[in-house]
Amino acid sequence: MNTICCALIALSPFVIGVARGAESPQPIASAAWSPADVWLLSTRHIPSGASDADVEPGCWHLEADGSWTPSETAALLVASPKPVPLVIFIHGNRWDADRAAAEGLAFSRQLQDLAPAASFRFAIWSWPADRMGRRNRPDLIVKDIRSREEAAYLARLLDRVPPDLPVSLIGYSYGAQTILGALRLLAGDDFDGARLERHGTARQAPMAAILVAGAVESHALAGGDLEQSLLSHLSRLLVIRNRCDPNLRLYPFLYGRGGPQAMGFVGPTCLDPDSPETRKIEVLDVSCEVGKRHDWECYRLAPSFASRLAEYTFLRSARE
Repeated sequence: MNTICCALIALSPFVIGVARGAESPQPIASAAWSPADVWLLSTRHIPSGASDADVEPGCWHLEADGSWTPSETAALLVASPKPVPLVIFIHGNRWDADRAAAEGLAFSRQLQDLAPAASFRFAIWSWPADRMGRRNRPDLIVKDIRSREEAAYLARLLDRVPPDLPVSLIGYSYGAQTILGALRLLAGDDFDGARLERHGTARQAPMAAILVAGAVESHALAGGDLEQSLLSHLSRLLVIRNRCDPNLRLYPFLYGRGGPQAMGFVGPTCLDPDSPETRKIEVLDVSCEVGKRHDWECYRLAPSFASRLAEYTFLRSARE
């Protein structure tokens, strides 16, 4: 972590330039009609380092004609007569706003095809992940820091979700780090200097998470007592591992030589095998199906992963 902080200082003009150039996000991707209730939440207008608790993601709703209508997060979270699952998808690095919307819509349609009779709300979490500069490592360091900042915005949203609403969090690459950080904040822990002032009530419905090719330390699930464990808020967690992923193989070099391995490469480590929280974790290896690719579409279309999606998004039970 000290290496990252030093790198951030060295790159501060780079980061500040991005913050000053931020504009209100506009979901401009062409949106083909989707049978699911689709929303887009964007933090692309929020400068890096912003700490205002009143700052919220921009919000749009996908209409039946394929157009995006400006809305508010309160409309997404409003209680319905029959609570339906809320699925939140958080993309990885080097995705612009168009790609986030297009890939998110494709994923929502994949879920609908898996369970045609199911109703659910699907939210695309779009964060400022456009490629910055030509060099790989500076770009990755900046995005590593930003994906941690995103955790606070996600945690505030999750704290407002009605307690009877099932929630499924799906994070790809750096999106996995955002999810784990948000869960730490919900558990009452500090995360990178941030802390959440809880306003919501205790959850009644389950919450699940899927970490796909997670660009996060392999030991990120370890430590903490049961009351403050990030796993305490989850009913189950699916970790998608690929020992052939070339990007995740290089993850330790983000911190300098000898840094920790990525969870998406080796799976979760340093866990207590006797802890009841550990038994919530399922590790699925897709190395043979995905191979030497760090590509979201390859992961989401991997048969073994696709077969687990409906269950982890509460669109179908394990018995079906």
